[in-house]
Amino acid sequence: MQGVFPSNIHLREDQIEAEELLGTYIEKQMKLIQAMYTQVKCAGPAPFEVTDGLEGALLILKHAPMAPGIVIQVQRYIRCAEWVGIATLTTIGPELPVVRNDFERWMSLVQIAQETAETAGNKQS
Repeated sequence: MQGVFPSNIHLREDQIEAEELLGTYIEKQMKLIQAMYTQVKCAGPAPFEVTDGLEGALLILKHAPMAPGIVIQVQRYIRCAEWVGIATLTTIGPELPVVRNDFERWMSLVQIAQETAETAGNKQS
């Protein structure tokens, strides 16, 4: 179908240096995004509460990709030791109120296996 932009959730993980702050890591990610897209506007990062000693941050991005229209990305970062999990909701502006509730409900069901995250963060590439 033409003219349809499907909302989606993308999951990825990354490693972070033990002494690096999550905010510093996110600032680096923001610079990469700003280099890729035009007219990028950012809200955050803002901390959000997660359980069991995990650190969380929320970042919202608005940008204009090559196609017409405004794209919104809601990114949740969760840090456990040297492991960072990133969940990104990507949608178009008018769809955000509808799909954001579903994204937040889905995120409330996500469980981080700390042992697995700590093991993944300690692997050397």
